[in-house]
Amino acid sequence: MIFDLTANTNARKIMILNPSLPEDKTVKSTDGTVIFSVAVSEDGRPKEYSYQWFVDGTLVSGATSNTYERDVTGDIGQYSVWCEVSNKAGTARSREAKLTVNRLPVLSTSYPADATVEKGSSVTAKVSIAAAGYPASYTYQWYKNGSAVSGATGSSYTFTAGTAGDVELYCKVSNSAGTVT
Repeated sequence: MIFDLTANTNARKIMILNPSLPEDKTVKSTDGTVIFSVAVSEDGRPKEYSYQWFVDGTLVSGATSNTYERDVTGDIGQYSVWCEVSNKAGTARSREAKLTVNRLPVLSTSYPADATVEKGSSVTAKVSIAAAGYPASYTYQWYKNGSAVSGATGSSYTFTAGTAGDVELYCKVSNSAGTVT
């Protein structure tokens, strides 16, 4: 006796998800929102699907469609995002996407401090991080009167006064989120 299971329209089948979704995202904490999506690449039976999104293993309340919109304002760091898609045949889990939320550091307003020095004397200007950014690896570039100072790429810069008059010193601090002065 031969049975043809394809003729049975009541047979249940779990769906197959697009293996490249959701996609990894790298954003800034000031970007507002980021959208993740999941798609069925091979239909299951029945075709009625339910969706549930997770972030770092925690169910996201109300995130029950094929897209998930996350407000990243105030977020910092890396997160794992995935979706579970279900029908009566079972549940398929999407790939785990990596969400990286970068943030600029906040610089202390106390530095660099104003200073008065005699001609030929040195003064050290420094910049201080008041609130860490993400990632916490920074590059520094000091500027004197609007021009980058060659080799001045640390959190402090020692300046020797060569002539009388005002000199403007400032530092630009950068990470993956951008640059702050």
